[in-house]
Amino acid sequence: MKKLSLLITSAFIMNAATEVSTHASNGNQPVVPVVPVATAPLKGTCVTFPTNFNSNIDYYGEENGYPYVYYGGYFWYPKTEATVLNGYTPTYWNGYYWYASRIHPHHVYVEKQDALYLLPLEPKGILE
Repeated sequence: MKKLSLLITSAFIMNAATEVSTHASNGNQPVVPVVPVATAPLKGTCVTFPTNFNSNIDYYGEENGYPYVYYGGYFWYPKTEATVLNGYTPTYWNGYYWYASRIHPHHVYVEKQDALYLLPLEPKGILE
């Protein structure tokens, strides 16, 4: 009888442990820190600022102090220096270095949010 009791108890414990481990976290478990992965030197990007297109610089709200270009799913903003992103050489065009961002010009120029420049690694649509 002891063997049967032990077998039933073991099966119950194993079943309960499996049931607990398959449920979603309830938020009480410790968070595992994210370790940054070493990145390889940048050789190029899929979407780059177009230097050979017939487009003018757009100005948000018709203000000359709010320049941008929309291309390839990104808002491109001009900077006077080429060292905003480490390891990335921006396109120099029309007297400025151009950097891509997903942040809309309204947020950058009116709400004064950081443009959060990023590497344009993959083409994205306008609705993202």
